[in-house]
Amino acid sequence: MLDIIFFPLLVILKSVLAIYIWIIIGHVVINWLIVFQIINYKNNFVKMVLEFLSVTTEPILSKIRKVLPLVGGFDFAPFILILIVWFLEGVVGQLMMKAFMVGSG
Repeated sequence: MLDIIFFPLLVILKSVLAIYIWIIIGHVVINWLIVFQIINYKNNFVKMVLEFLSVTTEPILSKIRKVLPLVGGFDFAPFILILIVWFLEGVVGQLMMKAFMVGSG
């Protein structure tokens, strides 16, 4: 009975983690485009997108940056965060397999 609720929740969690990876990548790409002056930060749409991406990623990235400072001017925090999220996706995938095995057996 528990697998009826547990499995769909794991599917949703796995999807949210996958979307979060794209949010991290979007944050990095937008910041690079601003730094290289390809897009203008003063544009309202760019500000709005960057604000959303920053609000969703910076709380975690700032904690990673406290532990892992810039190396040669390069910020590895987004890469580390993506690795963590991939790890969590793998854990959720394993839980999904176990929930499926319990539910079908």
